[in-house]
Amino acid sequence: MKLIQALLTESTYSKIKDAFKTAGATFVGAGSEGVVYSAPNPVPEFGYEPKEGYLVKITQDDIEMQAMVKAQGKKFKYLANIGKAVEMEKGGWYQIENLQPVSQEYSQEIKKNVRILDRFFIEGDKSLLSKLSPDLQKTFTGARQELVQTGIDPEEVDMYGDDNNVMATADGQIKLIDY
Repeated sequence: MKLIQALLTESTYSKIKDAFKTAGATFVGAGSEGVVYSAPNPVPEFGYEPKEGYLVKITQDDIEMQAMVKAQGKKFKYLANIGKAVEMEKGGWYQIENLQPVSQEYSQEIKKNVRILDRFFIEGDKSLLSKLSPDLQKTFTGARQELVQTGIDPEEVDMYGDDNNVMATADGQIKLIDY
C-alpha cells in the first residue's frame, strides 16, 4: 500500500512539474520536498494563473501545503505572502512572493542560532532569542505570532533548510518562508 501511495504521490508531483515546465516555467531553486519556478504563463490543467511579483512552489510536503492553504491571500509582515494555494494528493502548489537572500550578516547569525530558533518556535519563550540582534528578535517573534493568528502550528516551522527558510524583501524586511 505504501509503495502504491508513494508512486501516486511522485506521479502527481511529476505531472505538476511537467505541466509548469511545458508552460514555460523556469527553475529558480529546489529543496528536499519541492521545487520553485518562475511561471509567467497560465497552467490551466492545474488552475494556475500568474501573479505579478510571485513565484510558484511545487511541493510534496502535505504539512507545508496545509499551512499554505491557511495563509493564502493574507498579508503578512514577517511571513512570506502566499497567493493562491492548491492542495493535492500529498502536496500541491502555491504562489509565494518573490524574495531575495538575507544579508550575509543575518545569514550567519541565523545559522549560528538555528537550534535556539527551532526551540523558540516550539516553546514560544522570547527569552531564547536574547542572543539575536534586535531586528531578528522582532522578526522571529512577529513570525511566530502571525503563525498562531493564522492557525498554523509554529512547531512545524523548519529552520534547517538551505537558507534557514528566511529571505528578505527588496527593502530588507526579513520573512520566514516554507512555514
